[in-house]
Amino acid sequence: MAGAAAVAVAATAQDRRPPPPEPGLYFFFAPDTPRLAEMARLARHSGARLRPVLLAADLRELPETLEGAVAELGPLSLVDDEGLELARRWRIAKTPGFVHVDRGGRVHVAYGTKVDLKEVFSCSR
Repeated sequence: MAGAAAVAVAATAQDRRPPPPEPGLYFFFAPDTPRLAEMARLARHSGARLRPVLLAADLRELPETLEGAVAELGPLSLVDDEGLELARRWRIAKTPGFVHVDRGGRVHVAYGTKVDLKEVFSCSR
């Protein structure tokens, strides 16, 4: 009986694991991200499937700094639990943050306004 209970617990634990992230480019940013509109444009024109993630603790109105990013990225989720979980999982420490998930599920992370996305896409680690 204990063996069956252990199997049930193991199966339940597996069900709680988050699904693997979709391949593409995840763009993490905040209202105070330097050169935000330019970084959003870079992400949008990367050629990869783009998943923008707005990191903001308290956003009661859309700051002017986000206007250019919204123009580049399109509608954004102001409450993005999945995006916040990914930021925690990948330890996004600053913005702008770029995370490329390749088709094999490998994750490549880069930060900053001087990031070379071609390098991120070709990263072998």
